[in-house]
Amino acid sequence: VLMVGAVDKRVKAVVSQVPMVSGKRTLERFVVGPEFPGFLAMLEADREAQFAGAAPIKIPVVVKEPGVPCALPGREGYDFLEEAALTRAPDWINDVTLQSADWMFAWEPADYAELVSPAPLLMIVASHDTLTPTDVSLQTFERALEPKKLVLLPGGHFDPYVKLFDRSAPAARDWFLENL
Repeated sequence: VLMVGAVDKRVKAVVSQVPMVSGKRTLERFVVGPEFPGFLAMLEADREAQFAGAAPIKIPVVVKEPGVPCALPGREGYDFLEEAALTRAPDWINDVTLQSADWMFAWEPADYAELVSPAPLLMIVASHDTLTPTDVSLQTFERALEPKKLVLLPGGHFDPYVKLFDRSAPAARDWFLENL
């Protein structure tokens, strides 16, 4: 959303809710310390295998056990997606290509934050987001130029979509009504 708002000047207002603004910084939080070189080696081996014609390696999106490689480590992603699979998306398959994580290193919408202006920017950020780290989102908001507004909601990454939808949706709606 930040990238589109920055490069497409037809965009007249932007709302970015619990955004992934830095793939690299997020991955560095997901894969910490001594595990990081092994993770990089897995990515390289996957690239080499695909170059030789192999199918991409798949990993789980979420796992219950800490320390097992997955795309969204931690309880926040696991609890939400497992509940969603049981109640709303019974056909959901808990896997993703490792290549998707590799591509995250190049995903840096934060680099575009200053370029969104003059389009008004609303960022809706969760105070305890472990999947799109709160501090990284707040730093991105600080880099953005005016006009801008921050809505900081209590809770984790998925709360603006479910538990706090009654606060996030009106904030987005009102932003568009004010600025379009």
